[in-house]
Amino acid sequence: MIRAGDVSFPAVLAIRRLTAALLLAVAVVACSAGATPTPAPTTSPTQPAATQPPAPSATAGPSASQPPSGSEIKCDLGGHDAAYHIHALVGVRVDGQLYSPPANIGIGSDCMYWVHTHNTDAIVHIEAPAEVHPTLGDFLDIWAKTFPDDPLLRDAHDAIAAGKVTVNDAAFSGDALGLVLEDRMRIILGS
Repeated sequence: MIRAGDVSFPAVLAIRRLTAALLLAVAVVACSAGATPTPAPTTSPTQPAATQPPAPSATAGPSASQPPSGSEIKCDLGGHDAAYHIHALVGVRVDGQLYSPPANIGIGSDCMYWVHTHNTDAIVHIEAPAEVHPTLGDFLDIWAKTFPDDPLLRDAHDAIAAGKVTVNDAAFSGDALGLVLEDRMRIILGS
């Protein structure tokens, strides 16, 4: 049995510091295990607008048998967090007000497209078993399959047709539907 006088105060202090450091290390490892950091966009469009447009009508969700035609983007059971996982931001501006696409674009009961949304935070997730090159057109096609009657989707297409597209805060005049979504890319449709 160890008595109080058998161990010096500096030794006790060193043991306490070592124990605290080990506990902190275990906590950090436990909290970060399997986590995929989501990059924070650098502009304010990530915040959903105070007023959301009318909610899109609910559908049965995407089907694995109907990927966007001519696209490398597939629909499967998901679970690709550790393989290829990047994020782009897509917002739609209507009458000066910025809106986010709806949550759960590309997520259905039987599959999840490699390009999808989870929340109404304007973040488009690209999660695939290997590197892919989805386009804005792919995302809009998947949005149309998930919420075909969404008025915000119609506004997005109208903005593209009118040439009102910005990419990373710069006006874009090329083929917006062919834009390849890249990590931390910011696309705003409309003005």
